[in-house]
Amino acid sequence: MFVNLVRKKWVLALVGSAFVSGSAMAATMPASGLQDVVNYSKSESVSAGSAIAERGVPKQMLEAYLPASTVKTEVTNSSNSLYRQQALKVALPMTDVTQYKQIPAFDGFPKEIPSFAKDTQVFYVPQFMKAGGEAQVTFKGTAEELAPYRAEAMKLAIMQTNLTDSRSVYIKMEPNSDMRYAPSLRELLPDYRFNVSKELSNLGPWRDFWSDSIDGKKQALNGQSKTQFFDETTNKELQQNLLGYYSYTYTSQPLGSEYEYYIFKVGTTFEHPYVTGAAFDKTGTEVIYFYRQL
Repeated sequence: MFVNLVRKKWVLALVGSAFVSGSAMAATMPASGLQDVVNYSKSESVSAGSAIAERGVPKQMLEAYLPASTVKTEVTNSSNSLYRQQALKVALPMTDVTQYKQIPAFDGFPKEIPSFAKDTQVFYVPQFMKAGGEAQVTFKGTAEELAPYRAEAMKLAIMQTNLTDSRSVYIKMEPNSDMRYAPSLRELLPDYRFNVSKELSNLGPWRDFWSDSIDGKKQALNGQSKTQFFDETTNKELQQNLLGYYSYTYTSQPLGSEYEYYIFKVGTTFEHPYVTGAAFDKTGTEVIYFYRQL
């Protein structure tokens, strides 16, 4: 059910406005209490308008419009793709581990998946129209193997938190904002991980997004009607030609409270906040690097 809702959000966004790159960010903590400087929404009014998370009393604030001195990389989310090509990549996310380098160099993400990694999962959907982008790379190892990755995450982090505490962290996206409707960090953080299957998604139902870019006579589409799925050979060939990767089906799994979140960067694109970071389970044997934009 969750996956269907997520995909529905991305697909519905195909009728919205185009996406652009994000801005930089930083975190500051006012000397006075946040209640003196933040006009935050009451939890009951937020709950009525948002199914994501009930906001808590603000205790910390992240300013999403300032540069972060501790962050080494830049969010790179180019908007130079044609409409239909980009729409197709939203409909069929990049879930091919062998093509990990197609994921943009989001802040804090590893340059490559380590050789010791087990149960590796990758997932990437570009920002498109009114919907935000999302990326995850997940892998497991021993606590000793992941120790350097956790140390690097601690070094890059502007904040260390968990899902409960993140309800009390508010994001200020504009310098002069009165923050009446400021989102909380909890609304941005992913509380799930993607689990990718070995089953390929099928391009058949999506051919309206690409059929005019393929020589119909050469492909002949194996004589299949528009309502039919492609056979595996045709499907794999078309995915490589049109996507440059294989898109596998996926499900989602709730993370629960056993993860510590390291926040690398918070920013905005056209008033849509985004976050990058890493979540480590408390045993130190699994890491989930994430980028998420509302």
